[in-house]
Amino acid sequence: MNFSYLNVGRDDSDRRASGAQAIFAIDYELPKNFGIITEFYGQSVDDEQPRGLYVLGALTYKVNRRLRLDVGARPGFGRDAPRVGLFAGLTIGVADFYRKRR
Repeated sequence: MNFSYLNVGRDDSDRRASGAQAIFAIDYELPKNFGIITEFYGQSVDDEQPRGLYVLGALTYKVNRRLRLDVGARPGFGRDAPRVGLFAGLTIGVADFYRKRR
């Protein structure tokens, strides 16, 4: 879970707007290096994406212990939110903070 305070500038004036963002994510590994990611999130102020509620679903494939490929969709709910967005990407791990020392 992640909660954020947003404070963004406005294009139409010198004033700023405050808001909040909340994210709940689930990451689950499947057999044969596949996995799924689901996120539920929303924000109450316009910034890089319009205010609204969003649901993200992705299928992942772990190429090796440092590289994971992602592909999925993100529908949005709310008056200003885009109806659906598609994405593809990759995640590169640069450090293992949870490695057990022996």
